Amino acid sequence: MSSPLAVFFRLVRVLVVLAIAVVIAMGLFNLREEPEKKEVEIKVPSVTVMAVQPRTLTMTVQAFGTVKPRTTLKIAPEVPGRVIDIHPAFLNGGYISKGEVLIRIDPKSYALERKAAKVSIQQARVDLERLEQDILNLEKDRALAMENLALAKKELDRLSALNKKKFASVTSYEKVKQQYLSAKSALQQIENQLALSGPLKSLKQAALDMARVAHEQADLRWSKTTLTAPFDGYVMQKHVEKGEVIAAGQLLGTMYEKSRMDVEVRIPVEKVQWFEKRFEGHGLPTAIVEPAGRNGQNNPGHADPWKARVTRVLSSIDETTRTLPLILEIESPDHIPNGNPHQGIFDLRPGTFVKCTIMGEKIQGLYVIPRHLINSDDSVLIFEKGKLLTRVVRVFRKFENEVYIDQGLSPGDQIITSPLPGAREGMMLTVKANGEN
Repeated sequence: MSSPLAVFFRLVRVLVVLAIAVVIAMGLFNLREEPEKKEVEIKVPSVTVMAVQPRTLTMTVQAFGTVKPRTTLKIAPEVPGRVIDIHPAFLNGGYISKGEVLIRIDPKSYALERKAAKVSIQQARVDLERLEQDILNLEKDRALAMENLALAKKELDRLSALNKKKFASVTSYEKVKQQYLSAKSALQQIENQLALSGPLKSLKQAALDMARVAHEQADLRWSKTTLTAPFDGYVMQKHVEKGEVIAAGQLLGTMYEKSRMDVEVRIPVEKVQWFEKRFEGHGLPTAIVEPAGRNGQNNPGHADPWKARVTRVLSSIDETTRTLPLILEIESPDHIPNGNPHQGIFDLRPGTFVKCTIMGEKIQGLYVIPRHLINSDDSVLIFEKGKLLTRVVRVFRKFENEVYIDQGLSPGDQIITSPLPGAREGMMLTVKANGEN
């Protein structure tokens, strides 16, 4: 065991160490620098805003469709024969103007038919004229026969009276009677011929008419040997070559009229409300048609968008897609600026996929804001007098990336457009200056 004295000295050493530590700590405490006092600053969030004003907007409905020619012509001959000439542009994609000859068929045999028909007309006309002259001759013969019969009758009456008085012989009387009967028979024959002349003349006239009809048919068949373009258009198909013998009705090719194009679009039933009033009073909604991939750019070599009208509503709604099919009639699909047919050559052809914007009714007093600024409960955040206000609005329509509002906003309201985490009603706000982050 340690002695009491050893314990004492150990305790003294501990106390000395503790005293030195306290002195050092107090010295360090006294040597510390006073901390700088700062005022606590409450930061007010800054936001960006957009001021809104009521506008008058035209309700539009967009749809997509494929361009189709309104008039497509299947080219087929009405007469057979050998092809002797073909238009040089009668190829797929070739442009042919109205009235230009597409195909010529050898007309020689049809020209001979025309000549033969002319000869038949002349022959029938001569036969009719000869019959008319025969009728005139018969009428003259009848007049003479009637005079001859009258004389024979007078002589017969004279001899009959003499015979009763026994002044004339029986032989003389019989001879005169025979002359009278011969004259009567001759007149009857002429009367019979004249009676048949009417039907015979009708027959000859019919023969002349038939000859004229045959001539018209020959002329028509001869004219059918030349096939011409009934409109300005483009060739879609060609199925014939020069020198080929073709039959009547054989398909030789197809072409379409370039100035008459249609587009069939399908509109969701709920969107029809935006333009249905345009049909009132026999009106027709107008539309703008442009290639679907243009994105509104007026690129060199492209024509301006085409104007169109909604001319037809098809008879039934598509049961699968619940859409209403409409036909848009393009008014001027053949833009040819400065008379250059190659301007916009790749724009509007059959098969072009186009975007159609149908113009509906005009609505006044609408506020337009980006769609992302409206909340799920149809409210918007408004900056007013340095504070945040939440305003419930009525959405009139959502269109593409925008929202049209017709109630709940006032002219000049400032809609907050920047993100605002932790937004709460009445919180203090400031508006960022231009260029401030």
